[in-house]
Amino acid sequence: MDRRILPDRGRRWNRVNGLLCTLAVLGTVVGGWSLYDSYGRRQERQESRAVVETSCAGLVDATAVLRLSGGADRVTRAGSSRVDLGRPSSGCLLDTVRAVDGDRRTIRHFSLTVRSRPDPLRAGRLGEERVGDEAPFSSRGIREREDATARLDLPNRLPLGDGAPGDHGVRSVSVVAACRAPAPSGITSILVTASSGEAVGATEAELGSVGRLARDAAVEAARRVGCEAEIPALPDRLPLPALALGPAESAQGTCAWYAAAARAGDPAEPGRERLPDRAAGAPTAAHGRVESCVLAVGPERVRRVLPGLGPGERQGQDVDRALDDRPWWIRTYSAFGDDADEALVTARLSPRPIPELGAGRSQDGEVLFGSATCAGRPAAFSLHTPPGYRAVLGDARLGALFAAYATETAQRRGCTGLKLPGAAGQAG
Repeated sequence: MDRRILPDRGRRWNRVNGLLCTLAVLGTVVGGWSLYDSYGRRQERQESRAVVETSCAGLVDATAVLRLSGGADRVTRAGSSRVDLGRPSSGCLLDTVRAVDGDRRTIRHFSLTVRSRPDPLRAGRLGEERVGDEAPFSSRGIREREDATARLDLPNRLPLGDGAPGDHGVRSVSVVAACRAPAPSGITSILVTASSGEAVGATEAELGSVGRLARDAAVEAARRVGCEAEIPALPDRLPLPALALGPAESAQGTCAWYAAAARAGDPAEPGRERLPDRAAGAPTAAHGRVESCVLAVGPERVRRVLPGLGPGERQGQDVDRALDDRPWWIRTYSAFGDDADEALVTARLSPRPIPELGAGRSQDGEVLFGSATCAGRPAAFSLHTPPGYRAVLGDARLGALFAAYATETAQRRGCTGLKLPGAAGQAG
């Protein structure tokens, strides 16, 4: 009995038949692996969607979250992070694994924080962030730069439209749900911040996707806690915040007050060259919840000024340190409404809200602050500068700068009852 499956057509055709059989087997194996891999990816995405739903309390579209940063099939919850609307502040942190410089590393993919205001415990918590805690120029990596104050490490946040919906940074969008009347629990507003990871470079398209997630989460969170709020639509385009500083004398937006003060000053005034010559602001908005302006001194001016300072003004500084890891800068910060009550400075041995204190100087001396009432709600104004530059400028000049900034901002926002630090400039 002939057991051959294929007829014998000669050595040449037998080889061809054998090759075709081999290719068929390989195709079956590859196809099977492809189906298995596709099935595995679907399983990972399904499991990851469940992680997003559970961790973020169903406030965001899980599929949209997975599409961020170029897409991720698998995400995991970082630690025990989880949104809990029964708490004043909570959030979900989601990680993924990516190849970074040839190594596979766990990196942040997405985060969502939900805060209800007012939070009566916030001012009493140890470790809470205070005004001035975050510097616009990080000392980490500054020594590798030729110009420490050329670009911001912590950019100013830009308003969403007229500021009523919230604001955004490079990778994060904050959306405010302002309650028409306090919710049954006493909540007056909810602040939701959504942030994408750093797997890919920041883009306007990515920021727009993050903004939609933040707004959807704010709408749903407000509904669940009984906060009746109408959140305006977000702008079609969310431009990335500028990082580069420009000439201070032509500054606009939130830094326009400084440009106006510089133009009005006497060019021959002693010590005028010690003032900032660079600025980075943001557009002003009629209903913005926060505003910020960064002023800084460029390297050429530092080299001219520092050698002529007296011992008390130098505070042990040398040109290299001032140009490298201790740059000279000023940052102003304004907060309105519920955000004003969360603008904290250390005074009387603990972090306290600026509106409660009125006006003065923080306990460490680095922050000048004042307050006012805008549209019936509190407003907080602050000016922060590091110790080295404070010694260079002197308290009198800093006080004059703070007064110019706070006065212009209060007038522009229609505020009344502006309180400025007194001669001593101390809080409590």
